[in-house]
Amino acid sequence: MTFHSGQNGSASVGSVALPLVGWQVRPTAKVVEFRNSKTGPFMRRAAAFKDAAVVLDIDYDFDANPFATPGLVAGATLAQVKLFVNGAAGDYWHFPSLVVDGSPQALEVRGKFVTRVTCKVDGPFGYPGSPVT
Repeated sequence: MTFHSGQNGSASVGSVALPLVGWQVRPTAKVVEFRNSKTGPFMRRAAAFKDAAVVLDIDYDFDANPFATPGLVAGATLAQVKLFVNGAAGDYWHFPSLVVDGSPQALEVRGKFVTRVTCKVDGPFGYPGSPVT
């Protein structure tokens, strides 16, 4: 077994690397329930539509405004987002298309200035080691 810490994680939107603090991916599947005369006293369930929510926490880069390029603003569509688990050449979560649904910022006068970008997947997505082709 080989384990890695998150310290080598990174993220890119297209060819733009983000000043990443952390990221989260929450894949889900809509589970539909069936109950009819043929299921007896038991519920039957099947996974249907898949979805994912993505959160990117980035440092605000005063030399490369994240709201300008790659345009991490609410309502924007981001193309070819890759969330790398161990360096920019290894396995990654692959999102060919993400829609930004929020981009709040938080500033502490005595701390850091962090921008959180929240997104919803638009179409297929790939797990680490299984990018969308």
